Amino acid sequence: MSGAGRVAVIGAGLAGLAAARRLAASGRDVVVFDKARGAGGRTSTRRSDGGAFDHGAQYFTCRSDRFLEQLDAWLDRGVAARWDAKLVELRGGQVGAVHGEAERYVGTPRMSMLARDLAAGLELRTSARAVRADRDASGWVLSFEDATSEAGFDSLIVATPAPQAVPLLSGAPELAASAAGVEMQACHAAMVTFETRPPLDFDGAFVADSPVAW
Repeated sequence: MSGAGRVAVIGAGLAGLAAARRLAASGRDVVVFDKARGAGGRTSTRRSDGGAFDHGAQYFTCRSDRFLEQLDAWLDRGVAARWDAKLVELRGGQVGAVHGEAERYVGTPRMSMLARDLAAGLELRTSARAVRADRDASGWVLSFEDATSEAGFDSLIVATPAPQAVPLLSGAPELAASAAGVEMQACHAAMVTFETRPPLDFDGAFVADSPVAW
């Protein structure tokens, strides 16, 4: 995609930010909106009195040549690093080895640095929860939770989880129906601190046959 044109991207997770960067590099005027106070999506970091928690994605792997280019750039700049953790599998109360182990990486010093790096140089509007997207003579018009709106976008990218995308896709009924048909399974993350480090000889564990998966 090349040439002029104003593009709105709703969702400042890695997918939305990657799309925004590609479009900006091709000459598009891109504005990224996100309901949160900062970019990140599932790579957001939660800060607390007990420390910082990467409560969405704790690590990532690389499974494509195209992503490898991005990973190499992150590694060169110190935005990401290989995570040489000792991981195990817990099954029936027994500790076992993890087989077929892939190389794992983390954002440094926290996962949110990946999104912050992708967002550099982009026009990012945070704390902006879009609730509706419509078209008029000027193009796409975005309406926000605080009763404000912004018009004049030639193109729109919705990079949010499917349930959040449905009200934003009224201008594309087939896409809205497709998003409405997606059933998502909840995943809960517990963020816990201890007065002293637990006496464990591993850094992370995949748990089998349990409501706790990791």
